[in-house]
Amino acid sequence: MFTTNPWVIYVSVVGPLHADYYLLIGFIFYRHNLKAKLAYWKSPPITAAGAYVKPKQIENEYPAGAR
Repeated sequence: MFTTNPWVIYVSVVGPLHADYYLLIGFIFYRHNLKAKLAYWKSPPITAAGAYVKPKQIENEYPAGAR
């Protein structure tokens, strides 16, 4: 079990375990945000086609005698 560089084995074992741990913690902490993003991507909000509201026409912008 003697190797030339034991740190290579240590890093190759502990590195992925460390990364998996932080990914798991991040997923647990942000799971509600992630679920909301996935739900939004699956079904974007529905917009009515052709639902255009015409702006109200103003006949006289200036008060009487302002010109």
